[in-house]
Amino acid sequence: VARQLLYGDSHHSKDIQIIDADTFKPVGKLDVGFPTDDVVGSHDGRMVFGNAGIPNGTPIGQPDAGMVYGISTATNKIVWWCAIPGMPQHLTVSLDDKRLYVPALDKNYIYVVDTASGRIVDTWFSVMGNHGTELSPDGKHLYVANLFTRAIYSYDVGTGQVARIYRAREAVRPFKIDRDEKRIYYQLSNFHGFEVQDLGSGQIVKVVDLPKLAPGQGADANGTVDHGLAITP
Repeated sequence: VARQLLYGDSHHSKDIQIIDADTFKPVGKLDVGFPTDDVVGSHDGRMVFGNAGIPNGTPIGQPDAGMVYGISTATNKIVWWCAIPGMPQHLTVSLDDKRLYVPALDKNYIYVVDTASGRIVDTWFSVMGNHGTELSPDGKHLYVANLFTRAIYSYDVGTGQVARIYRAREAVRPFKIDRDEKRIYYQLSNFHGFEVQDLGSGQIVKVVDLPKLAPGQGADANGTVDHGLAITP
């Protein structure tokens, strides 16, 4: 009988935790060996994909090499590894589950990985600072948030070219697009809250300030205050 499983990355213990979604009890873990950062599932539930950074003593404090890997949900084993030139960030899977989009924080590229073989099949020219990614509801555009340029880029997945740029007032953290692809909701560095931008006009239509934080609970050294949001169906 099939069961619902939750896969969670554990950065400090360098593994993927596997949780039974009905009992909320751990049922296993996968040792990756390097600090994990993100994990996403395929739409058909057959695969899970994760990333990890490889510490290599760079002076900037962030590893400039990494990997992505594919996990079979039938066996809960890693079936392929793929070396990534750069620090891989938040992952997104294409609607047909054939491609994994991998942005690199410290390189001018977005890598496209074949989910069956685990090989890089395309490289899109981009700009340093890529962090979060989100596929449009119709699967035709990949939105990529940037920490350095304070913008969100919309890429045509057919060509790998930038279709449009949306400007923000700070480094863009995680974001979500509504299912009509009319508005984008995004978090910013050094800001406790989020903004809403109209994708048609590119205008900010709402700024939401969340309740004031207690002393000492503000941004960390990287400017992170809020990191992660979701929209209900």
